[in-house]
Amino acid sequence: MSQTDSISKTTINSEISIEESNEPPASGGSEEKTFGKNKANMSQQKDPEIKTSDPDTSSDSYSIEVLPSKAARKPILEKLKRVKAYKRVFDSYKLPGKKLTTSKCGVDEQNSAICLNEYLPKTVRFLLKHPKELKKHGFQFVWCKGGQVHMSKDEGQPHVRTKGVDHAELLIRRG
Repeated sequence: MSQTDSISKTTINSEISIEESNEPPASGGSEEKTFGKNKANMSQQKDPEIKTSDPDTSSDSYSIEVLPSKAARKPILEKLKRVKAYKRVFDSYKLPGKKLTTSKCGVDEQNSAICLNEYLPKTVRFLLKHPKELKKHGFQFVWCKGGQVHMSKDEGQPHVRTKGVDHAELLIRRG
């Protein structure tokens, strides 16, 4: 997969989106007005110790949108242009003792923690939510990496990367 693949919700291979939850609630008014300037942007955060932005690019974000939710803190979906940016954001998120907060990202002055989740298309989520079905057919290990589902029959054996439910069914039929 090249570093500059276009982002598409229908193709699992190029999905490099991040769902950032714990966005501060809107304080009245419309969401566009409230979040227009203050959307969390992981690829452009302010903390110099946590390097998530690439100095060679002006912005690694493809788009940032507030997802509809009944919760007071609405999730944000940030789509990144490059796999390199995606890896950089998640690597910095996993640094011990370096928690991402809304103040470090310039969203608000409150120091609320930000939770990052890899955005998964429906087909990938379905496979991960139903691992017992795959275990019935001999797959002992099922995991997600880079937006793709990997399956392995036994420990130490090579794993198979699936492209969705139809591909997994084809692998099961083959045995």
